[in-house]
Amino acid sequence: MAINPKVCITDIAFRDTIGKELKERGIKVEYLDFHVTCDSAGSIHRSMQPLFRADENR
Repeated sequence: MAINPKVCITDIAFRDTIGKELKERGIKVEYLDFHVTCDSAGSIHRSMQPLFRADENR
């Protein structure tokens, strides 16, 4: 998941593959453990969905 042209977030499982390639290209890589969302067939895409909360003052 790209945050901006120089920073991305990926699953820690990709540290030695995609993460390594990105770092070699000057991109900062932040790692998160996405195993829970991947186990539920949601992958990283589910983690990128907007979160809406009800306004408590309504």
